[in-house]
Amino acid sequence: MKRQVCIIFLLLIMIFPTVSFATETSSDTMILEWKTYKVWKDGENLCMSGEFENLRNDLKITRLNNFTAIITFMNNDGTSYQYVGQPEKMPMCKIAPNSKKRITFNLSKFDGNWTDWNVDAIYNFSYINGVNF
Repeated sequence: MKRQVCIIFLLLIMIFPTVSFATETSSDTMILEWKTYKVWKDGENLCMSGEFENLRNDLKITRLNNFTAIITFMNNDGTSYQYVGQPEKMPMCKIAPNSKKRITFNLSKFDGNWTDWNVDAIYNFSYINGVNF
């Protein structure tokens, strides 16, 4: 009886291989790239919109874990200052292989004026390797 159960078990393993995916974490911009399109004030809140692009065809982005925006604001008189902030709420960010997703962040209260801006972003994310759909 034990032998038959073992044989059936081995046959099932061979017929239905188990595939499990474990998420991995990365901050590699060669996998997920951020492009900022707009920075504006909505009342007292500083907002930013842009797009994440999954550059790989074998990875699915499952979650944005952390996002820090480093915004350099420039004024007409040549002065500049930096703002470093994180979103008040992290948006849901699932991106299929070779796809893009537009995201808008609320970066909290901000009191300042500017004529031009430049954004550097530091972020990390989770992904599943080997997914191809």
